[in-house]
Amino acid sequence: MVKHIVMWKFKDSVSAEQKEKLRAELPGDFAALVDKVPSLKAVKFVSCPLSSSTHDMALMTEHDDAAGLAAYSGHPEHQALANAKVRPFTTERAALDYDD
Repeated sequence: MVKHIVMWKFKDSVSAEQKEKLRAELPGDFAALVDKVPSLKAVKFVSCPLSSSTHDMALMTEHDDAAGLAAYSGHPEHQALANAKVRPFTTERAALDYDD
């Protein structure tokens, strides 16, 4: 099982209202990808981390193998979500992929 963890910080220009809206919508948006992306086996989204955290949000996904992760990364549904609701509002992306 390959696991993918990615974390982001919000850009300084993102308003409190935008942050609240994104935190409410993104968990469901990413969960919906499980039915749309065949190589995506599971999703967990952390939208309200503890104050001791260094990032504002985190996404954890599971895939059968590295090829499945690559297929997810390039999948049009994933790209559309990232382009509409993640990339315009975030910075300082950190990612870790590992075989478990």
